[in-house]
Amino acid sequence: MRKYLLAATFAIATLTGCATDGNDRNTRILTGAAVGGVLGNVLGNGSTGATVGGAVVGGAIGAHTGRNRDNRDYRHTNRNDRATWAYNDCLRRGYDRYTCQDYVNRNFYR
Repeated sequence: MRKYLLAATFAIATLTGCATDGNDRNTRILTGAAVGGVLGNVLGNGSTGATVGGAVVGGAIGAHTGRNRDNRDYRHTNRNDRATWAYNDCLRRGYDRYTCQDYVNRNFYR
């Protein structure tokens, strides 16, 4: 029975990892809840309370790690967009590309 539960855990984790909509946090919540639920079931010897508790804890851990990753991705993307805009604006003002690149490096990438 346990080998079927482990196989189901890996199948669920694989399928939820592939079914992404571009938002890592949702994928991590689903994966964490699935893995936590199965582990709670196995460790609690089939107890419903342990299964639900494992799913809740796994989902919370997935939400926390997903939030941190999404925030990091947003900050990185936002910085790159602002740096690109500043570089192009510098070129439009008539400065050469080396001066503009130096300006971007000093102000956006320390």
